[in-house]
Amino acid sequence: MKKPNKKQQQRFEIIETIALWEGVINASVLCHFIGVVPRNAITEIQAYNEFVPVPLEYNYSKKLFITPKDFKPIFISNEWDVYHDHLVRYSHLYRGYLWPDSGIELISNSFNKVEPDVIRTINECIKNKLAFQAKYHSMNHPKGLTRTFHPHAIAFNGIRWHMRAYAEEYGEYRDFNLSRIGRITDHSPSNIDHLNDHNWHSILSLNLDAHPSLSSLQRKLVLNDYGKSSPFSYDIRAAMIKYFVKYYPIAVNSNADPLDKPLFLTNYKELSMFLL
Repeated sequence: MKKPNKKQQQRFEIIETIALWEGVINASVLCHFIGVVPRNAITEIQAYNEFVPVPLEYNYSKKLFITPKDFKPIFISNEWDVYHDHLVRYSHLYRGYLWPDSGIELISNSFNKVEPDVIRTINECIKNKLAFQAKYHSMNHPKGLTRTFHPHAIAFNGIRWHMRAYAEEYGEYRDFNLSRIGRITDHSPSNIDHLNDHNWHSILSLNLDAHPSLSSLQRKLVLNDYGKSSPFSYDIRAAMIKYFVKYYPIAVNSNADPLDKPLFLTNYKELSMFLL
């Protein structure tokens, strides 16, 4: 079977996502996702049908394509996170156009304010192994102190973005809230070897299970929420463990309320140093 070009691949992924999770698709809907007129949207669906073993079925009375029962996507996975990302990206289309105004709502994860010149400098420093000086504001020093940073990564913890950097004043690697980086005064070559940031480069496993205080049926329910039928593990950078545990309802000791934190970190003791 021939392969679609890059643009076709992107459009086929959208077609499959809608077909898999919504059961139907038509040209008037697809055209808003791919930026073409309905006539060309039909052409895209027809082209998609030529690539797949089980094509979408056209219903002439309803004037839409229906997903057949034996449909299997070949350009996307059938994992929920694919549709999740789709809904987040295109929520403006679903809200009020494809669905009623009240049909979808998202909690914003973009409350933070980050200055473009700060990000430009960090990007340049990461790409070219540079250090920079800037005033950094913290709860201990709300007016800010000038510090020298040697950044090598940025990260999103589910709520905010931060910079992973070696700070000369601390003599160690730390995470710095992008929103608290003030005016940048200087940048220069860095002599820091970022392979020494062991917590960043170490990938560890979080062993997760339902909270032991729950009943057997409750434990099965909790695991099913995460698509699991038994205890499971999740691999993550050591430097990101504390954020992951805070972001998800994960208990690190059996005294935690199981209704508030139904997941349980079974290897808490060996990871405790990364949870501080």
